Amino acid sequence: MVNEAATGSLEIAEGIATVAGAAQTTVQGSESTDRAARQLLEVADDLKKLVDQFTIE
Repeated sequence: MVNEAATGSLEIAEGIATVAGAAQTTVQGSESTDRAARQLLEVADDLKKLVDQFTIE
């Protein structure tokens, strides 16, 4: 019975470690997405400035 409890505890700990790893991967992915979005915003701003230089007569 003690052996079964120890095995169950080990499985729970492994499950928690797996969830923690997945959470870390998700955080890294969202940070990467945030950086990409900020870069895209900068590019869009630069492009708007370039386009605004043109006028239609």
